[in-house]
Amino acid sequence: GGLTTTNGIVAPIIVALLIWVRRGSRRAAITFALAGVGGLVLYVLLVGRPWEHAPAPAGAAWSIPPIGEMAAFFLSFFASALAYGSVGAAVVLGSGLFALGCLSAWVLLRDRESAPRIEVFAVGVMLFATASAVMATPARAQFGAVQAAQSRYASYAMAYDPALLLWCLSRINAPEWWRRRRYAVTVPAVLVSALLLAVHVFIGQVWVAKAENIAFVRYALPAPVNDDEWIATLHPVTSIVYETAD
Repeated sequence: GGLTTTNGIVAPIIVALLIWVRRGSRRAAITFALAGVGGLVLYVLLVGRPWEHAPAPAGAAWSIPPIGEMAAFFLSFFASALAYGSVGAAVVLGSGLFALGCLSAWVLLRDRESAPRIEVFAVGVMLFATASAVMATPARAQFGAVQAAQSRYASYAMAYDPALLLWCLSRINAPEWWRRRRYAVTVPAVLVSALLLAVHVFIGQVWVAKAENIAFVRYALPAPVNDDEWIATLHPVTSIVYETAD
């Protein structure tokens, strides 16, 4: 994961954490932890290349969004399908889903020696989605909570929610209850997942169209038309756009 996506850098660290929680091999935990730290260092050196970026002009420096905007984006991340319709509803539902995820992590820590492997897997997936939300929040929250509904972010919600459902089903310690109701629970879950997949594909197509439209903004750079309002649609800090173009 760390070789393909930025947030994949945290995958080895999460694996190390899960090995530690399960009291597994100390050597394996240290190996994965070092792999995660090494991946982070390589990313900064090879991709970030901070020494090549000149200081931003006065008034154009990157600023961290207000805490309220970051909280709204972070919580909407877990219920991004609702963000287009209502950010408030996405925040409320996302808060509940995030709280359940925190509960699952606490239960895993409490029952670390007896927790089923499937629950360890589910918590690991939720930790990865949560880490992705944390990494995206400072940079993307300034664009508004609706940005959490972008297809590349919604894909993590689609991983988080089934993992949470998997954990909840695993916690049902009533074989007779489950035997009688498994179809009533499983069939709606599969149908809803299929529906969400269709919605996810639709949202992805919307963002493809937006990307094609925003491509025309690039004509302002070679023109050159120094229109900050127009070029800001490429990046809110316009000096970064000019620097990249140069």
